[in-house]
Amino acid sequence: AAAALVAAGPDVLGPLRPYRLLHEHVPGFSGLRVASRFAIVTVVAVAVLAAAGWAAVAERIRRPRLAAALGVALVALAWVDLAIPVRWAELPTDATTLAPYRALADGTGPVVELPMARVDDRWDTTEAPRQLYATIDDRPRVNGFSGFVPPGYVATVELANRFPAPESVEHLLDLGVTTVVLHADQLPDGVPPAAAQRVGDAWLIDLSGPRSTWPGGGAG
Repeated sequence: AAAALVAAGPDVLGPLRPYRLLHEHVPGFSGLRVASRFAIVTVVAVAVLAAAGWAAVAERIRRPRLAAALGVALVALAWVDLAIPVRWAELPTDATTLAPYRALADGTGPVVELPMARVDDRWDTTEAPRQLYATIDDRPRVNGFSGFVPPGYVATVELANRFPAPESVEHLLDLGVTTVVLHADQLPDGVPPAAAQRVGDAWLIDLSGPRSTWPGGGAG
């Protein structure tokens, strides 16, 4: 019951607000951004109570086969309840697709993959696969996908997608980005050819060189 109350959200019970009190004053709770996740504690508790209740009922059924059949039926009912559709995506694993990420493993520093997906434009199908591919090189990413959008992320998407405009390059450099992965067939005007390398189906662009080599002089 306590977990269900916390899972109801930060505005329940007015000034008491159990979730907010835990979030603000108990170490570890500040990392839990979605209050409804506390509901899993309630679900587990109810499952244990249900099992205990069934055990008590089964003891009163004098016919063992009937008790066993009812037990199987309850388990089957639970499986039906859990049979929700799950959307799967087959990700390509050919050498061309993986080549940029394998090449990134030889470098260091944060990476941005362009174009970045806008949050309201099915970013799950774009950024989630990139997070999986990023485990190949294990370098930090500006990109990401989650149920939470950090402050400034939307502005970063808009700026980064203007690459190689001076204000875009300046912003990426301020973020500490050392490599741009550009998923495009052609290298856009303004990118110094010496800084770009075609690997697989993407361009790897090095930002670690002097800013004066970019359009805008000191700005890029």
